[in-house]
Amino acid sequence: MAECARLEIGCASRRRGFESLSLRRLRVIFDNGTASDLLLRSLQRALNRDEASRRVTDPTLGPLFSFQEEDDDQKVGYVYVLRSKSDNPFIAENQKVIHKIGTTKGSVKQRVANAAKYPTYLLADVEIVETYKVSNLNLNRLEKLLHKYFLPSTARSATEGSFRLRC
Repeated sequence: MAECARLEIGCASRRRGFESLSLRRLRVIFDNGTASDLLLRSLQRALNRDEASRRVTDPTLGPLFSFQEEDDDQKVGYVYVLRSKSDNPFIAENQKVIHKIGTTKGSVKQRVANAAKYPTYLLADVEIVETYKVSNLNLNRLEKLLHKYFLPSTARSATEGSFRLRC
């Protein structure tokens, strides 16, 4: 998740001869270089609707997310990204773009040790592409969120042995 690198509040806009604070715009530039011009009221409404939203009023508090482990962090598991070694023609042809993303509370290597026996791994061995340690989060909710996010590009088995890619 990108963190706000810079925030500029513009002057109130004029509409039909009167000034409206609700039309004030925010120029938000994120640390990944993307920018957005938000209406102040739209941002306020979104923050009020989202139970997980945070308002950081003290810039010395640091980032909301960190890649550095703290002493009081509670490791809850791992997110893993796998690549299938299936000899299915569709999978083999699209091996660079088809990945299995999941979570585990234990070791990723143990989780995929018998991958060839399970349909979730396409009955084939897998290559571990990447692993990410997860701390201080509900692992099941994180996995559901990842699956929901990637749903539009999910590969589904249409019939046994054949696959189609939803894009």
